[in-house]
Amino acid sequence: MSNISSFPKKLKIKLSIAIPSSILENCQDLRSQTEKIGIIARACAIFKVEEIFIYPHYFKTKNSIKENNLKFITTIFNYLECPPYLRKRLFPISPYLKFSGLLPPLKIAHHILKNKFENLESGEIREGLIIESNDKFSRVDIGLDQKFYLDIPNLKINSRITIFLKKQNSKMKISMIDPNNLRYYWGYKIYIQDLKKILDNYKDLCVIITSKYGKNIEKNKTRLINKVLQVSKLLVVFGAPFEGLIPIFKKKEIKIQNNNFFDLNMIPHQGTETVTTEEALISTLSILNYLYWDSIQ
Repeated sequence: MSNISSFPKKLKIKLSIAIPSSILENCQDLRSQTEKIGIIARACAIFKVEEIFIYPHYFKTKNSIKENNLKFITTIFNYLECPPYLRKRLFPISPYLKFSGLLPPLKIAHHILKNKFENLESGEIREGLIIESNDKFSRVDIGLDQKFYLDIPNLKINSRITIFLKKQNSKMKISMIDPNNLRYYWGYKIYIQDLKKILDNYKDLCVIITSKYGKNIEKNKTRLINKVLQVSKLLVVFGAPFEGLIPIFKKKEIKIQNNNFFDLNMIPHQGTETVTTEEALISTLSILNYLYWDSIQ
């Protein structure tokens, strides 16, 4: 995507998902672990997920909630979301990234391919990285050989910012903008948070709990659509490879008694004994994409 007019617009609601840290427990090696996160990241980008919550959970091994496992998951998610021209600065050589080259690119709006100054256009939006900052100015890397400066002092080194380019007197100037105010889909953010806390933060909004034993989506789609159109945020929660949400809720003593929560079977006629988390995620987001967009046309 090289022209701002081609950027995909945001959804009218903020779409978030919650997945367990045990998402990789059924993977045999680093390559399959990397590929699984890549599939989930790609699906989130396709369906414009803005927040990915990872809740600590384990079934087979407590390694699923150890720091190194969580770091691996967040590293792959963040690496894929990062603009390619900033990755070398933000992601040093790491064993976590050994198979990252096998993953398909997300190709979201800020993954701009332009790398020459002469190709820049006034009005463009890009991601930048603070590489120098003092009491007078900050220098920003926006993926070009040319130096760009902000008249903003003492910004944090290696922090990502979103910038707006504007031509003034034959020179290209940059200014910092808030990506939350953009009307375009600008990728996702990663958070690690306890499941109880995640659900509590969404208790007044709309939450879909995906379960093989939930209510048939076909019979509940009208009520769901009506609720989704009333809120600003939607959270979809997924279970683990070896443990669904119902037993997870029982272990964590989580009780859901709220009309804002929907316990749904999003694949009511599945032909397999089990559905993997990434398969459930793709199926669920596909159905929501159809139901939501069909209802606001």
